[in-house]
Amino acid sequence: MKAHAVERFPVDPSVPSFELSGPQQEQLGAVLAEAPGSLYDTLPDIASNRNVFLDYVYQHVTPLLLELDSNGVLSRLQAGETTVGVITGLPTDPYLPESPARGEDPEGKLTFYSEALALGISQAVGMPSILVGEKDEALVHQITPVAGKENTQSNAGLVPLKWHQDLAPLRHMPETPYHRFMPHWLTLIGVNGGSVLSPTYVADIGRAMEHVDPRYLAILKERRFITNPPASFGGEDELINQPPTHAVLLEGPDGTESAFDLGSGTRALDPRDDDATEALHWLEMGVDAVKTPVYIQPGTALVINNRRTVHARDPIESVSDDPTHKRWLQRSYSYDAVRMVRESMGKPWGVALGGGVVVPVQGEHPGELTDLYVTA
Repeated sequence: MKAHAVERFPVDPSVPSFELSGPQQEQLGAVLAEAPGSLYDTLPDIASNRNVFLDYVYQHVTPLLLELDSNGVLSRLQAGETTVGVITGLPTDPYLPESPARGEDPEGKLTFYSEALALGISQAVGMPSILVGEKDEALVHQITPVAGKENTQSNAGLVPLKWHQDLAPLRHMPETPYHRFMPHWLTLIGVNGGSVLSPTYVADIGRAMEHVDPRYLAILKERRFITNPPASFGGEDELINQPPTHAVLLEGPDGTESAFDLGSGTRALDPRDDDATEALHWLEMGVDAVKTPVYIQPGTALVINNRRTVHARDPIESVSDDPTHKRWLQRSYSYDAVRMVRESMGKPWGVALGGGVVVPVQGEHPGELTDLYVTA
């Protein structure tokens, strides 16, 4: 079915962005049209199929995206000079099947423009990775409303999505703070137009901190907080009974980072800790003060530093009852491979790199770390 045309919304001028011209769209579209249709294939070898797709993207799509990036947005994201970027005017798949009803891999998708773009952008800023427990370890996630989950604080819901970051629960080591392995970058790309009335909001933590009383900033840097596992990780299992304690603000190599998810109940470890509760309230007000809306339409990609920004979303309003026009985004994660290796040195766990993913591996002592990320 032919993809729908939608009304275009301008990018906020405060957001670093670049837009492809008509000739640039044609140039990139010709490359995307040749992307191998192997990303969703499960036989004979899903790892080999994924690597074929990643290799094509690495060889052809990522270099061209960097060449067409007239404002250097992707390079600035990779270098930590900006925390958010938007690309518009990207080629879109000429025909689409119905949006996946349960957030599963799409059936009947004959071209793979959006997948190649999501991974090409992820490769431009870092190393694409899968996350065990999230979307069946897919490299590209399908983000659509799912019947029965309309009221959840997750990518499958319809209700407003509170301020959050994409965290990384570790099932076998639930005491490990979520920030330890949370993705460095997050890419969201519009596939279908049901999201045009529902902006995603982004907010830079560094700017938000300027609106927080210094006394509360100090509290936010202490391990006085807990967060339930995100709903998309099945927050009903054993993890919810023993979430790790963590700080909300942390020092990173390029500035202050954060790790919290209001939709998953980030709160004071001690319910009687009024100062910690008030500190979170101050941070939420600071985030609200600096938020910027982004409309992720077909042909638009939003790229954020997942450790230095938070994001949220308005309730989803559809522009059509047509099932082929239901809101459909795709998401991919990527990591700073050099940083992951550096941070693993001297630790009881190591990081293996291969197949386009970051892989923490077992340490010296049994149980110190089991698989969180596995090779694609």
